[in-house]
Amino acid sequence: MKGGEVKMGMSSFISLIVGILFTAVVLMIVSNMKVGLKVDGFKGAIIAAIAIGIVNFILMWVLGVFMAV
Repeated sequence: MKGGEVKMGMSSFISLIVGILFTAVVLMIVSNMKVGLKVDGFKGAIIAAIAIGIVNFILMWVLGVFMAV
């Protein structure tokens, strides 16, 4: 591997997809509970799940950088 490359195995990819699907299903369930969250269909839930994952990744990276100092 060259510098900066990330090797992702098939099990990591499947875990990522399962995590996104699980988050989307949870968003749909919570949306149906009428608690102030509205998701417009499963496509919207998938997009929201991906956005949540990206924000989570960035926050964990930033916290990791600050904790290592």
